[in-house]
Amino acid sequence: MWKSIGKLTTKEDVLPPVITLLVGVLAAGLLMCFAKSAGGRAWTCVIVGAIVFGVFASRALRVAARYRRLSRGRCPRPGCRGVVQRSEAKGPGWVVCPTCKGTWPELDGMSFRISVRT
Repeated sequence: MWKSIGKLTTKEDVLPPVITLLVGVLAAGLLMCFAKSAGGRAWTCVIVGAIVFGVFASRALRVAARYRRLSRGRCPRPGCRGVVQRSEAKGPGWVVCPTCKGTWPELDGMSFRISVRT
């Protein structure tokens, strides 16, 4: 399962959390310089930590939803209602959605749905 999730993770899923973490650490450090009390420093850490955690969680949930839809034989692209099929043109290890023409890696234990399209 984890190997399959790694196949579905894209650059667009990894960059925002990394950038948020870097900016959050810099912002927390800058705000802690100006905080006079220990309570202010603690609230700064809590707020920045909650923002970073929220971005990480949203991206992880997005990849998990993509994995869940693809493992059930549906196209994981938002708004597409198609089903994925194996394609001779793309070769083994890849599936294609005939509705949106999206190409996705084939997952281990993937179930395919019957489609009326050929």
